[in-house]
Amino acid sequence: MQETLNEQQLQKKYEELDKSKRPERAERVIRFLDKIGAYNFFQKLNKDKKRDINFDQFKSFLIRINGIVRDISKQERAFDGKNVEISGALGTVLPPRHEDKEELLEEAYDSSLKLSIEDNSYMIPAIINELHMFKDGNGRTSRVIYALLSSENEESFNAELEKALSSDGRFDSYDIDPSIISHKIEQEVLKKHEWFFDEGENQINHKKSKKVASTEFNKISNEDKDFFENIKKYQYIYSSDFRYVMTAIIESLTDEKYKEILFESRLIWPEKMKILNNEDWKKIFNTYYELKKEQVRMLIDVFVNPNNYKNPDNSKETLKDYFIRKIEENHERNK
Repeated sequence: MQETLNEQQLQKKYEELDKSKRPERAERVIRFLDKIGAYNFFQKLNKDKKRDINFDQFKSFLIRINGIVRDISKQERAFDGKNVEISGALGTVLPPRHEDKEELLEEAYDSSLKLSIEDNSYMIPAIINELHMFKDGNGRTSRVIYALLSSENEESFNAELEKALSSDGRFDSYDIDPSIISHKIEQEVLKKHEWFFDEGENQINHKKSKKVASTEFNKISNEDKDFFENIKKYQYIYSSDFRYVMTAIIESLTDEKYKEILFESRLIWPEKMKILNNEDWKKIFNTYYELKKEQVRMLIDVFVNPNNYKNPDNSKETLKDYFIRKIEENHERNK
């Protein structure tokens, strides 16, 4: 208990120190971006303008910006968010597997060729936050990119950047938070994988399964090391993305094996999962992470093909327009 308290105190001190340094870092970011002509660089992320920048240059910009806002040395700057989690009002959310993130970022960059600079000002920061490429500073990095893409000129950009990197940056500037539509995108992904919804889209189910007997996780012993490690990893993922991991189980196992892990025909029973071998578990986890990639790709496509994605609560509004509207409403509320 004392150790936990000390950790909390250290974390609080770190956060206070981090906030106190942010004004100085904001000045450094402004000087750096001005020196390298970043404003003009990012103005080329527009389908209507000639683009002479490539993905490696774009990636280098992101890493350098993140390194400065975090105040870390050049040698430490990298896509270092290997074990990062995304904490929010609805709990912990897992980003895609770290080795998949750069591929997805490049897909977003390639898709930006098809978009206006206005759409890119929302899509690219949203993808940065969705992927969480970095151990820290993903929000600040996304806000810098938003300011670069949305500002009318360099003078207004510098003013917006100071707000974006302040201690209350997510409230003072636009917070491009993909969780605003993540649930709606998850629904679209699940529909493609044989989940169905009631008319209000509140109750959802898969035709093969009802739920997982989550209380049974506590009864599993660690005697079988391989099984224990796999089931704990599965439990960890389940606590974040239970519908995706259930989909992965259904799609990865043979019908025979799937039936063997059920209780009363539709309840997945963790204790019965001892029949699964390491190859089964590998397929389940790989399928789960493919679903996470599918969600990111759909987030990109919400901007590329907006008319394919309607707000389920208002069929006259696209998910893209809903996303932008909610960001602007949140910003006005936080002023």
